[in-house]
Amino acid sequence: MAMTLGTFSEPSWFMIDFRQCDEPLHPENDKLSRRSLANPPVGSRQAMTTAALDDWDTTSDAPMLRFAQLMYLMLPVYMANMAPPFVRYWPGWNRPINSRWLGSHKTIVGFVAGVAVATMTTFLQSLVMWRGGLAQYDQWPALGLACGFGAMGGDTLKSLIKRRLGIVPGKPWIPADQLDFVAGGLVALSPFVTLRPVDVVLILAVSFLGDLGVNQLSFRLGIRDTK
Repeated sequence: MAMTLGTFSEPSWFMIDFRQCDEPLHPENDKLSRRSLANPPVGSRQAMTTAALDDWDTTSDAPMLRFAQLMYLMLPVYMANMAPPFVRYWPGWNRPINSRWLGSHKTIVGFVAGVAVATMTTFLQSLVMWRGGLAQYDQWPALGLACGFGAMGGDTLKSLIKRRLGIVPGKPWIPADQLDFVAGGLVALSPFVTLRPVDVVLILAVSFLGDLGVNQLSFRLGIRDTK
């Protein structure tokens, strides 16, 4: 059987040759066959149909996809929080922000490092161009600065409250020590993305457990002075 559809007004990519279609397509291979077609022009009916099929294909993995999207969104915030402990290896000038109100371990270089690392992370995300991302990464400078200042601002505010309550620097204050930067990051991200309450709860739960594990590892590696 040989049949070529060549009377359509669509571009040549839509030309179909049925010479290899003597046998019916197995349902299991249907998804693969759709993806094997060349990418249609952006904005065409076929492109919109392909996008709809892609969305339909991910419905079975919706919970895992949403989890990945949330972790990808929070990645700059997490990276910002992990940057300041490495400042201890910086040999240059590193003055405390305010020893009296925040403690000597909250430094200017540490704060700036957190913001810089967050901005670098969003820049790299803009290069990845993952279509599943929840934020518009073409706005990576504003997004990175927001994540950095949000994470560092939340951590700094928590330190200020601890000093006002008479809690000495380095003494654990659970769960504030694990969620301060996350709360600040979520507030800073609010102009860029709208999250559901269940999303916020999931982010807080995963961040709490993850921060406990990372702090233990950092302490054992000598990166942090406290657990």
